[in-house]
Amino acid sequence: GDGEPKPLAYELRRLYADLLICLVRKNEHIEVFACNDSYETEESSVLITAHHLQTSEVLRSEVFEFTLPPNTRLKVGE
Repeated sequence: GDGEPKPLAYELRRLYADLLICLVRKNEHIEVFACNDSYETEESSVLITAHHLQTSEVLRSEVFEFTLPPNTRLKVGE
């Protein structure tokens, strides 16, 4: 190789990040989960925006703020 990280290296770093946000679709609803795999409390927020696929119109936009203790998984919004 040329000494440069391959794309997979960047993806693996993202996949194994200490803070992970996950979306779960249940019919017409979306649940937002946060996972904190670090040893420190994480205070953060996530902006979720739904767009119309043909017009790009914003259908809904919401910010979820949360505090997550170490090694915790939590539903932070729906």
